[in-house]
Amino acid sequence: MKKTFAIALIILNNFAFSQSHNCNTDNNILKIYEFVQLNLDSIKSYTKNDIIKVSIDFKDAFVENTSYSVVNTTQDSVSQKTNQITVWKQLDTYIKETYKFCPSLDFESEENLLTNVSIIIPLKEDFLENVIEDSKNTNYTNYLIENFKKINVNNKFIVKVKKLNLGAENKTAIIKSELNYYNSDIIQIAPNYYLLFSVACTSENGIPYNELKYKLYKTRAINKSDLILKDDVRIDDNGIAELFFEQKNKINGETINEYELDIEIIFE
Repeated sequence: MKKTFAIALIILNNFAFSQSHNCNTDNNILKIYEFVQLNLDSIKSYTKNDIIKVSIDFKDAFVENTSYSVVNTTQDSVSQKTNQITVWKQLDTYIKETYKFCPSLDFESEENLLTNVSIIIPLKEDFLENVIEDSKNTNYTNYLIENFKKINVNNKFIVKVKKLNLGAENKTAIIKSELNYYNSDIIQIAPNYYLLFSVACTSENGIPYNELKYKLYKTRAINKSDLILKDDVRIDDNGIAELFFEQKNKINGETINEYELDIEIIFE
């Protein structure tokens, strides 16, 4: 009998620690609103205001600090006052537990960590009911995921060179081409200047996006070349990647060299 009880206890303990959570902002806001609604009387005993704001700061994927402030509403605007307030301890504990660990969901990099989340929290029953209903009906994160348009393996694109001034006269050009298994051909965008890039689908905090990695080369005499630029840029929701660079070298306040690059890559 004791052995059976011990085995059951081990199973229960393992189950208690085998829980899951996520850092999806929309889902977590809804959970916080529902917690506030359930405990509104206790929260209002500490905070008399109708609307408050919580700011959650993260460090190395963990909650570092939470702070609360009053939000003042007028007929024309909503403005945040600078004074900080204290709230019901259980509310603060619940918010910290909701976001307890939020590592990067980018499997290629640990740089895309959550740094801050700010949430407006209504403390009036009717207002709270409305925002909860809206949150259930409209999930922006799910909308982004469902409407995400992945770049195809042989997607057509246009390179629009709006400005290319790398120590010489400005050049412009429009070039049409297509990807070769997510990679571009080597594209001559001006005399002695060559562009190549690749496209990949990645994600940040569970939201997918298209990323473009590019290199810009300049060729010289006797079979020499220089790598001028190398960078990663995000492709926006309209399928456009902006390649932009600007640098001015000055001596005694006078511009000696001016380097400018402004290129749009538009995926059809």
